[in-house]
Amino acid sequence: DKSIRMMPGETVQFKLHGFKEGKSVGLLTGMGNIAWNSSDPAIASPQGPVTTANALGKADITATLNGVVSAPAGVEVVATIDEKLGPTDNVIKMMVGESRLVGKDFALIRGNVDFSMQCTVTPLVPDICAYDPSRHALVGKTPGATDVIFTMGDKKAVMRAVVGGVDAETVQKLRESGKVLVEPAVVTLSAGQMIAPSVYAVTDDGIRLERTNGAIFRSTDPEIVEVRGLWLCAKKPGTVAISAQIPDVPGRASEAASVTVDANPISELVVEPGMIQMSTGDKSNLFIQGRSASGLRRMFEQPALKVTSDGPAAAMNGITLVEARSAGKANINVDWNGGQLKKQIPVQVDDNPYSDLVIDPLTATVAVGEGRAYQVTAKRGGRLYVIQPDTGLELTTKDPNIAVVQNGLVFGRSVGRTSVIARFAGLVSEGILEVVEPGTIPASVEAAYIDPDAAVVYRPADTILDGGVVGVTSTDIFGEDAVLPYVTEPGVVNGTVVGLRFMDSALRLSKTGSAVAVEVFEELADGRLGRNVSADPELKLDFNRSTTTAELSRGADGRYVVRPLGEKRGTVLVNATLGPLTSAVPLAINIGDVSADGASLDVFPGLLYLVAGGSGTLDAAQVNPGNGTMPFDVAYEIVPPADNSIVSVGTDGQIRANAPGNVTLVVKAVDPAGTFSGLTATLPVTVSPRLNLKITPQTLTIRDGETTPAFVVSSIENGAERPVAADIDSTDSSVLASMGNGIFQAVGPGKTQVWGSYMGNELYADVTVIGERYLKVESELGSDDSVTGEFSIRFSVLASKDEGALEYRVYQEGQAPSDVWMPASPAPDGQVISIESPKIDGRFGNDHVYRLIIESRTRGQQNIQQYPCSFRLFHQGRQLQNVN
Repeated sequence: DKSIRMMPGETVQFKLHGFKEGKSVGLLTGMGNIAWNSSDPAIASPQGPVTTANALGKADITATLNGVVSAPAGVEVVATIDEKLGPTDNVIKMMVGESRLVGKDFALIRGNVDFSMQCTVTPLVPDICAYDPSRHALVGKTPGATDVIFTMGDKKAVMRAVVGGVDAETVQKLRESGKVLVEPAVVTLSAGQMIAPSVYAVTDDGIRLERTNGAIFRSTDPEIVEVRGLWLCAKKPGTVAISAQIPDVPGRASEAASVTVDANPISELVVEPGMIQMSTGDKSNLFIQGRSASGLRRMFEQPALKVTSDGPAAAMNGITLVEARSAGKANINVDWNGGQLKKQIPVQVDDNPYSDLVIDPLTATVAVGEGRAYQVTAKRGGRLYVIQPDTGLELTTKDPNIAVVQNGLVFGRSVGRTSVIARFAGLVSEGILEVVEPGTIPASVEAAYIDPDAAVVYRPADTILDGGVVGVTSTDIFGEDAVLPYVTEPGVVNGTVVGLRFMDSALRLSKTGSAVAVEVFEELADGRLGRNVSADPELKLDFNRSTTTAELSRGADGRYVVRPLGEKRGTVLVNATLGPLTSAVPLAINIGDVSADGASLDVFPGLLYLVAGGSGTLDAAQVNPGNGTMPFDVAYEIVPPADNSIVSVGTDGQIRANAPGNVTLVVKAVDPAGTFSGLTATLPVTVSPRLNLKITPQTLTIRDGETTPAFVVSSIENGAERPVAADIDSTDSSVLASMGNGIFQAVGPGKTQVWGSYMGNELYADVTVIGERYLKVESELGSDDSVTGEFSIRFSVLASKDEGALEYRVYQEGQAPSDVWMPASPAPDGQVISIESPKIDGRFGNDHVYRLIIESRTRGQQNIQQYPCSFRLFHQGRQLQNVN
């Protein structure tokens, strides 16, 4: 590298190339006897090949090996940089189950500097492509395409991840004669270092699939090299054989890879980043590497490696996650082998507010039944954040009758225009969404999950809302023509179902962890997923052999869960059967030991936004063992700062918002066994002033069997109404049954309420469901006394003759009804009655609403049904206005 530009706090890793007599002798960066120097360490200071920008100015970095000094690499530290952050590939392609390493398979470049290791990675649809933080990798989960957002400082880059399905022929070849390869086949480490090898499945005819994420490794001597999830950890000198098994090639392990642990000591610690600037509530990852004569490698969690904070501004969550707890300064101290080697990372924490909330795209078009993901970003302290539901994003639509939010995606429901509204930390951003009939727009251009180049659709069967026809014939990423799915009715994706597929290829569990749900889908002939059948009562999951390491059972929601039994380590395979359908690739369950040394505590959501007077709490707290092992739920307690008046925490875990402001709470793991009780995490809480909320419609009368419009809870701010993401339900499901998204179906006559709850604030709307007793209701002004101002209302009601002999009465709401019931009379089209209300005091203004209730019953019985109605009386002209 000749010359680079950086901003204060950034780090960059240089590469050192060797030349002899004008010819390259290769990359020398990892060698242990290189001295790295800076002409001005106050501006740019190296720690091994990693240089940190400290202050504005210029410095030269040189490397010395055996007395030979390299040409200097210039570093200029500046306040701002206009150069964009960009990926080396605009589209990254992978098959289901494959992974792509950030910084190896592709890179994130700004100017001429690789910032791959410092970027945060956020796939918009993790069900298609997920991020694995343990390896800094993207993993293909199911066929489709999604944007992946990379951020660093105030820069953002977007890359398209396209995931293809593995065809049935390849699956069969792997089962019958596939081979498993581990790379590198030979490697040397020093004690304290670790490596994550890559694993491949190879067919006889040369098809090669990367399968690291689903691999289960085995070491011939765990005392020398211990397997921790996807990582091989060097513990003491010696040589071991490492083998790997993958579910795609059941019953056959890989050829052994050789791992030698030499006796060379760790001679230098290299920590990225070399300086950390955060805002309260932020989290930042540390990458800790150790150099020895065998090279520079990541270090694993172990008693000899201590990582601590020396001040209350920052705290460690595990040994790789730094959390900002309060404004101020602190140092993260990295200590190896009792002080033999030390590194200190300065941390500056500021209490910056969020600003500049942006929803992207600002305008979009989708067809009915199709959906799209939205990018939402905000700025804080000069840093750009991708905001998602687990970090506090609230995404709603203004009219749920046109479009709804489901599982973080926005789906078109009916033709029309609406707004998509993003809320976060008191900020609001809106985009316009047009929903059109299927076929109106070219699906390959406009549909959210059809990539223009790849023509891959993401349309999960269990989230399709309405009927329609959508289809595209195109060439997919693997060069074959295919007809993409046609949607013909709600909840159904046409396609030949050929088997079952597990959402994950492997689950690595702690033997003392909690139960984890198993997700199973139909698999279609072209590799796509069909219905989610995890809770199907006919689904059967079975181990391939008897085991004492884990058990399978049905959870409360009907899905299977796998539960470690806490006794032994081991690996077992799970097969799925549903009628004639079976899983071609089994699910691997690996039960192992988990140490608290490297574990961290995750809380969901990561940020809590409350309204003064309301309350909320965590959805869950989980121990994250790292290294590819599944997180598991743990009990917890929430501890507020002693001097805070913004929130209080009840014994039930509810966080009650007392006053507007920001506060950072500490969440502590409560582990009866004591293993993980030392783990803590931060929970930033923002409390806004009280909101003026309303629910719409506030009153509604519908007939039995009809569907309601969507009920919406809105916040009225500065005269504008904006929907909020409230919980909405019926208080009586025997009258009104929820269909989701605030929409209900009348299932029986009666009166009930729709309940809305938002951040501890509750609202109610009145709903009356009428049957065949009120087929037609007409009203007119009855008696009208100009002296006293009293008046009455006369009603004509038509009912079905199938309801039997009916009788009616009418009264003003809040008044006692009469004991006298008036019988209906037979009519050619049913039965009718004309009935007049009691006298009503009409001396109120034109804006006053008079509420009356008509009741009916079968003659002599008590099966009463109500029909509420509301009126205004305009005094000039004495006219009634129905305001139902």
